[in-house]
Amino acid sequence: MTIDAIAHDAGIPASTVRMDQDKGLLPPPERRGRVGYYGEQHRDRLRRIAHLQDRGFSLAAIKEALEAWAAGRTLDHLLG
Repeated sequence: MTIDAIAHDAGIPASTVRMDQDKGLLPPPERRGRVGYYGEQHRDRLRRIAHLQDRGFSLAAIKEALEAWAAGRTLDHLLG
């Protein structure tokens, strides 16, 4: 999907997708020439971010949680 397609699918503006990438919350898309393409992992990540934001988590806390989960750390490790 292009950035416009994934943003539409997620119900957010394309600028939010770019911001999530800039903040390290969303990995960059696969580039083909000048166009970036997003896949299912990106869609799942955007849904996870939206869900955590709806629950009141800050973007910094979401980034920390996503990094911890990607590294295989548990919730106990994350909370200290």
